[in-house]
Amino acid sequence: MTFNATKPNASESPSLAPGQIQTNWSRLQTIIDKDHQFNASAATNDGLHKRVSLMNGNQASLPAGSNAVMYSNSVSLSTGVTRNEVFVRNASQNMLLAPRAACSFTVSGTTPTIEFSFNVNTVVRNSIGVYTITFTGALPSAKYAAFSMAQPSFGGGIAGNTLIMQYGSGTPRTTTQLSLDMRDAAGALRDPVICSVFVFGG
Repeated sequence: MTFNATKPNASESPSLAPGQIQTNWSRLQTIIDKDHQFNASAATNDGLHKRVSLMNGNQASLPAGSNAVMYSNSVSLSTGVTRNEVFVRNASQNMLLAPRAACSFTVSGTTPTIEFSFNVNTVVRNSIGVYTITFTGALPSAKYAAFSMAQPSFGGGIAGNTLIMQYGSGTPRTTTQLSLDMRDAAGALRDPVICSVFVFGG
């Protein structure tokens, strides 16, 4: 873990600078103790992670291909907000360890109200059972996966309590918004009482 005065919580492989390990032991102990349990004598929790502190790399380019490394990077949104992202690499893209966007909203009459959101700007009810979710910051691509669940506003047995969530017609997925249709078991469009949506990938 190479000591770097400008990045005191960063580290590299000890094999890269063995001399610094021998001459800067107190500093190395401080660095290790930031993220690991460091005991003066042997204990069962030696070396266990107390937390994982990642520094944003802001790399001009990331290594190609997949690896087992977890990265942290900052992303500037079009709104001027900077967001930290933690991800791993697969063969062709970054795979976030957190959703690209998420929200939970209620519907009263014809008005949706956002209860919680991450990277979601608005939720609009276009018509009964048809909703558009607009992202605060554009996603890298429209090849993402959206997962949702909802509580229906109607009842009447198992079939009557079923609310089927599906992508809207036309172009439901773009980098800036997502369109959802909500239908009952008979295929009729219906409004929910509450709905939660999570977006991964892209």
